[in-house]
Amino acid sequence: MSHRDCGRHFHVDEIALIRQRIAEDPSRTRAELSRLTCQALAWHKADGGLKDMSARVAMLRMHDDGLISLPPPRHKRPDQRVRISTRRIRDSHLRNPPGPLSRWCCSACVKNPHRAYGTR
Repeated sequence: MSHRDCGRHFHVDEIALIRQRIAEDPSRTRAELSRLTCQALAWHKADGGLKDMSARVAMLRMHDDGLISLPPPRHKRPDQRVRISTRRIRDSHLRNPPGPLSRWCCSACVKNPHRAYGTR
């Protein structure tokens, strides 16, 4: 039996090894555990570096699936929502630039405005 995450099949023995690493020292961070997991499983990128971010994602998914129990995160996750400012542009010259269009575009776009938008 195996578990697939992040493009890798994790065998039961590998999941047991991850559980063992977690149990050895409960004070370890998730980042440290992911590095230890990569070293133990010889999980490397093409450039030879550890695939620690992939391991972190895989371990989090295993945690969510109930296969392992990760220590609680040390820091709160950053807010992923996009924030759009409601501040308006006060200067009208920023909304409607003064002068001819050639001042702001290349000459080819002025001669053929459709070129600026990638249309013909």
